Parts: sequence; C-alpha cells; structure tokens
Amino acid sequence: MKPVLSVITAVYNSERFLHQYFYSLLNQTYKDFELIIVDDASSDNSWNIIKEFAQKDERIRAYQKEHSGNIATKSYAQSKVNTPYFTSIDSDDFISEDALALGMNDILTKNLDCSLYQLTYHYPTGDIDLVTNTSTPIFGNLEALSLSLDNWKLSSFGIYKTTLLKRIKNQIVGIHADEFEARLLLYYSNRIGINKGTYFYRQHPSSITSIINGNITDLLTLQIELDRFIKEVGLPERIKSINDKSSLMIAYGTQHKLENNRKKFSVEEYQTIFQMSEVCLSSINFKKLIQYITFTQKEKVFLTFRLVPKMILKLLFRII
Repeated sequence: MKPVLSVITAVYNSERFLHQYFYSLLNQTYKDFELIIVDDASSDNSWNIIKEFAQKDERIRAYQKEHSGNIATKSYAQSKVNTPYFTSIDSDDFISEDALALGMNDILTKNLDCSLYQLTYHYPTGDIDLVTNTSTPIFGNLEALSLSLDNWKLSSFGIYKTTLLKRIKNQIVGIHADEFEARLLLYYSNRIGINKGTYFYRQHPSSITSIINGNITDLLTLQIELDRFIKEVGLPERIKSINDKSSLMIAYGTQHKLENNRKKFSVEEYQTIFQMSEVCLSSINFKKLIQYITFTQKEKVFLTFRLVPKMILKLLFRII
C-alpha cells in the first residue's frame, strides 16, 4: 500500500544524533509513512548508520550523493516525494512518538494545508524549553507569516500538503535559504493549524541553524530576499514593517560587528558586507515602522546608540 506521508531529511556528519532520530521516527504511532533520507557525502559514520536502519525497515528510502550542502540536499529529498503530504525533520532533531499521528489527524479532520508541531528547544544539558505557546487553533496565511517574521514566534516545523512544493522556488542560497522557503510554505498555506505533537529542536554549537558567525552575508541576503518577496506579492504594510524591524536590527547589528572585528575581515569583505547592510536599511519605511512596531527598551537603547551619531554627522555636514 502506498504511504500517505513522506518524512524527508538531509544528513551531513550527524552520527551522534541519528540513533535518537531514527528511534523517534520508527516508533511513531502513525505507521503510514515513508522516510526519504539523503546523505550529503558525510565524512563520519552517518551513511553506515543510515544503511543499518534501512536494512531493518522497508519504509526507509536511503540515498547518498556528492557533497552539495544542506539546501541542495533537502531539495534533492523533496524531488523524491510522491505522497500527498510531507514533513521535514532535521537529522539532529527528533519528534514525540505521537507527532505524525496528531499532525495527520489535524490535517485530515480540519481541512488544513499544514499542521505545525509544538516546538521545544532541547539543550545539551537535557533541559527543554517549550517555544510554541498560542491559544489560536487555526491561522490564516498572513497571520502565520507575520508571526514567523517576528523572530519566529510561530515555528514552521510541521506537516504540509505536497502540492505546496510546486508553488515555492528556493531563490537564494546559503545557510538561511531554508528559512526563506519556510516562510513561502506558510504564505501559500491558506489554513494552518497547530497540533499537540512535539518537535524537539536541538540546540548545540554544531546545529545547522545556530551557525551564524561567518555567515553574515547569508543572513543579510535572507532579509533582502524577504523584502523583495513582500513587495512583489503586495503584502500589507504592517507585515512589511515586521520584516523591516528585523532588517533594521540585523543591519545595525552587522555594522556593529564589523566595527568591533575590523581586523577579521579583508577590505573587500568589509565593503561587501557593509554595502549589503546599507541595502537592508535603504528598503525600510521608517514612518510605517514607527506606526506599526513596538520596540523593547533594550532595542531602543541599541538603536539610539547606532542612530544618534549618524544624525549628528548629518547635522554637521548641513552646517558646514
């Protein structure tokens, strides 16, 4: 019997976490799924572990390919999906044993385009921290997108209709490209629910999405592309303002980092990154930003520190 759901995973040097990952999936109360797992030419024992589990469970479709990076490997895995629904699980993460059952039940009984898991951070100490905390059972796409743009107040980990993959195109590359794709999935989903299954999002130094240092240009590119997309589809100003706030904090944060670590960048790198941060700033509608967005006291102090010197310089130039 053909499965209804595909679980897709890209793997690169994840041998430390794969056993817990596999046990969480193969012990699911929901059985009608296939696991599409793609090894991105790992240099550790990941591929051998994958083959070991694949020999024990026929639901596992294992592939190995030349190293091309996380985003390209995820895209390859997506191309193998032939089921009505899919979900992505990172190779260093795991889910509660009822997550797939609860998600699929929500999608089928509530006529949803996607059903999101409860997101829980899992720390190296064993501590956990529930991130998802909302009383709204079903969202529209604009509300869900807004929450995701606001520092991921709504996680995108969940089960989606496979037809949505045809509507998204991964238009940027780099470590944050999957965040762009996740926002597109939410935008193209008309009805979005949150189920009671848990996604355990591992927090550790080598976690793919925690590696920010050294990838400044990727983060700036993400903000520039999000702004382009928001303008392209004509989203409301309140949504653009949420993204503008992120662009503002990231751009000024980048410039602050450049100034404090000047010796770590070549002249060319410094100029490229600084120019990209200025592109982010130039796209911001400050009038609308002030109208729609509230800043914390800490954010106000930081922005004052960044803005006041620039305002003084502009004033001096006018006087001169």
